[in-house]
This record gives sequence, structure tokens and C-alpha cells, in this order.
Amino acid sequence: MFTRGTFLLLLCLLAACGNRTRELDLAEGEVLTIRRAFANIHLWRVNGFAILIDAGEAEESERLITILEERGVDRLDAIIITHAHADHIGGTNALQTRFGGQVVLGAADLELNATGMTGPLCPTSGRAEGWVEEDQAARYEPATPDVLIDERTSLRDALGIDVPGFIDPAPGHTPGSLLIFTGDEDDPQNVFVGDMFRGSVTGSSVETHFYMCDLDQNLQAILRLYEDFPSMDRYLPGHFCELTRDDVREYLIEEGALTPP
Repeated sequence: MFTRGTFLLLLCLLAACGNRTRELDLAEGEVLTIRRAFANIHLWRVNGFAILIDAGEAEESERLITILEERGVDRLDAIIITHAHADHIGGTNALQTRFGGQVVLGAADLELNATGMTGPLCPTSGRAEGWVEEDQAARYEPATPDVLIDERTSLRDALGIDVPGFIDPAPGHTPGSLLIFTGDEDDPQNVFVGDMFRGSVTGSSVETHFYMCDLDQNLQAILRLYEDFPSMDRYLPGHFCELTRDDVREYLIEEGALTPP
């Protein structure tokens, strides 16, 4: 049976998606998405501030530091971790040591972070069942969060800087998973969704994440995200391509959560 890395590598040889960078212009600044070992690290620059969404694996931190330096980053104002799994939080300490920045974590992931392990995972496919033992044993050096989020909080209040947007707890993939929205709280335009769902490996469709313990709960969370923010047009996941509102609608229809028009 293929390991996760071998399977994704074979697909990504066709799509050139394993390690790459992509720039996006937002109404609120710009985002550089850096993909290392199939995980997305998003650098959001807005109002003169630099915020990193997720920190990748510890093994990728040296290369990630080089990429950020090459892009002119000499300091970070914040490192926001969408959830405490090794491929999202593992590089936090190395990045904070080099660039500074407040570390933000969901309060409900504090216990998971303290273990330094990804912990129990629930595969959503037969293929993921072949990867789960390796993935849930992944270890990392626990981060030391400066800010803990346990309720919807504006970025200005959480970070103490003039950044438009807010952070919302979204338990599911982990107890303390976070969504990070950009723009006005009543009408955000973009959202970093962590592992609520993922992009497809070789296309541009929404896919169920490889690991999710309560699929029905997560589907309802995606539906609420879609319905509560009708102006949302771009969803930036923790793995693979960015997605649009149309992509999310098609997924919800396929999963039976929305009625086709």
C-alpha cells in the first residue's frame, strides 16, 4: 500500500503541487501561500503588518524561513495556528525565534499542544486508513501561545494592531480549530479554514479532509459558514488549492446539505 507521502507525490508530479508558492490579492492586503510538504502556510500582509497563518512542519522551518526572507520579511506581527497538528504548528517555535510575533492558538487546543503529538485521528477513506498510524504519531515541540481564543474575537482586540477581520473558534477537526476571517465582521470576503475541508490534489474542488471524526457536525459547520457569510468568495484551506463560493456550494450539494438550484 502507498504511504501518504508516496501517494501525494505521485499525484503532485502531475500537478506540481507538493511545494509551491502562490500570490493572491485581497481587498484587505495580499496573501502569499507557501506550500511545504503538502501543507499551506499563508503569509498575509495588510496595513503594513505581516501575519502568518500556520507554521508548517518543524522539518520544513529552515526552508520556510529562507522563503520568507527572500520575500522581504524581517519580522512577523503574529503567527496564528489554525489547529495543533504537527503539519500546522510544528514550525512555530523556529519561526517565532527568527521573526518574532505573537503566537495565537485556540484555547481548546492547549491540551493537545502540550502533548507535542498530533494525537488520535479518524480516517475518512480507506486510503487514509493506511496513513493514520504514521500521521497520528507525528511529534512536535509544543508552542508557547501568547493569545488564546475561546470566542469570536476581532483581530484588533486579539493582536492589538490595526488589522481588519476576526477569529472564530470552529471545533471539529480538533477541539480548538480556528477560522480566520479578513475584512468587516458583518461582511468578510475571505476566510482561512485550516482543515475544515481541503482543496483537491490536482483540481479545484472542495474535498472532505483525510481525517474528521464527526462528518455530520463538520458538514453542518461548512453549511453555516456558507450561509452566514453570503459575500464570502474565497476560502483558503490548509492543504492544496484555494476555493471559491461556487466550489463550496457544489460540495454542499454533492453531500446533500443543499438543494440544487
